[in-house]
Amino acid sequence: MPPTPAPLGLLCPRAAPSSAAAIVVPARPAAAGAWVAHGSAWLPTNEGTTAATVLVADVRGFTGLSRRLGAAATAAFLNRLFGAIVPCIEAEAGSIDKFIGDAVLAVFGLPMAEGDEADRAVRAAIAIQRRVADLNRTAPHAAGTAIAVAIGIDAGEVFFGRVGAGTWVAPTVIGANVNSAFALQQACKRCHASILISASVRRHLADRYCLRLLDASHPHEPPLYDFGETAPVYEVLDHLSESTFPGLRAALRHYHRGLAASRAGRFAAAERAFAAAIALNEHDPLYRLHAERCRRLRAAKMTDLCNATKRLGVRHRVRL
Repeated sequence: MPPTPAPLGLLCPRAAPSSAAAIVVPARPAAAGAWVAHGSAWLPTNEGTTAATVLVADVRGFTGLSRRLGAAATAAFLNRLFGAIVPCIEAEAGSIDKFIGDAVLAVFGLPMAEGDEADRAVRAAIAIQRRVADLNRTAPHAAGTAIAVAIGIDAGEVFFGRVGAGTWVAPTVIGANVNSAFALQQACKRCHASILISASVRRHLADRYCLRLLDASHPHEPPLYDFGETAPVYEVLDHLSESTFPGLRAALRHYHRGLAASRAGRFAAAERAFAAAIALNEHDPLYRLHAERCRRLRAAKMTDLCNATKRLGVRHRVRL
């Protein structure tokens, strides 16, 4: 006779926290039904759907890193890194769904949404990036290179329950926003970003954050980045400082003015705004990408104008 399946949540043990004070454990839900403690959250022993915010954190360049370190050292590296990441998630009452190789999948809003899940997920992401930066400064790992973590966050309805077959059953969450969070995390590399959030997360944020809109569409040219259904996408910059991102706030103001001018077709004004942002931080690739696109669009606009003028002149000569 096969063993009786364990209650939802017992098959997904959480890592031991660095200190009990760092975990925020909410009160047991008042709703009817059986509940089981899972990390810093309460999960129902049955299945259901709820609105939740999903966070995916993944180590950049992990394949090359694991080859350099070897299997045993890679496992030790991951345990050390996860030991730094998990408390950041638990401090915001997030629940670790699973570890997938070098990635962490966390959920905010189980067993039921309370309205602040997006803020808690973003705060956890900011804390993770700051913690990783501290690790890079104080305790370089064996590979000899800085650790870089990419984080994607999306919000929406998820199914929570057991998934699997036979005795190989584990609790998990499933939903389109889970896939989108993974996609946003993967997009961090090509966007040169550390934290990307969807428009859905942005709409649910109550606190103010330092966000940079990544222009996902343009009326005159294909998008710089194709985010699909998650567009528009925002980059969270609160983990950065003036030392790591010179002219952060001022450059952002120029950047968003440039975006507005570019969308209005005022490409010369947009170029000037992006040039001002580049002057404050010449190493940021996004500002240069937009400046180059504006130059192309302005040149194309001038060409179209010249062609239209020529056509107009031809029509006038015919009439004469």
